[in-house]
Amino acid sequence: MSETYTVQAGDDSWMNQAAATTNYYTTTYTAVGSDGTNRFIAIYKFDLSPIIGTEIVSATFTTYMSQEYAGTNRTGYLFRLLVEWTPNLVTYNKRTASNWTSPGARGSGTDTDRTAFSSRTLNQSVAPGTAWDWTLDTTVVQGWADGDYENHGWVLDPNYSSYNDYWRLCSFEHGTTSYHPKLVVVYNIVGSQLQTVIMS
Repeated sequence: MSETYTVQAGDDSWMNQAAATTNYYTTTYTAVGSDGTNRFIAIYKFDLSPIIGTEIVSATFTTYMSQEYAGTNRTGYLFRLLVEWTPNLVTYNKRTASNWTSPGARGSGTDTDRTAFSSRTLNQSVAPGTAWDWTLDTTVVQGWADGDYENHGWVLDPNYSSYNDYWRLCSFEHGTTSYHPKLVVVYNIVGSQLQTVIMS
């Protein structure tokens, strides 16, 4: 039997190369893209405990537009984080009190798995409140469900610094709850979990 887990609460922040020691945990938006020189990278984490031990059918991450500052469409990528980070401490240089291996969580195989598990077009001329859906690679989400991967969340990184195109996406601190980042996972209950459901 399939079930749906929907969560619109968690932790997020963003990292600004131009202010590499500044924490942005309390801002009402996360920024992604570049001002032409400096990278802006968003970082997210959701509670995945309800899907542990299940069979993943599909997973969708949704972000909502706050404001766009782009003249050209770009591509955004989601990269799985390999290490923990602390929301009120994370900066471009640091993940906790400790540094990222490479600033901006860009250390391949140390900070992040640089094989994107989702990507989509970051559109120009987008109205505030517009929803962007990210279809997640179910093999990665299954890895979290099976306990093969520790859940440290992911970064949203357009993976460029030379273009002056960036976006502000509503964060968990945004005043409109329905615009908070959202994760929807469809899963099957299997094995002992299914037996427990049938007997209850």
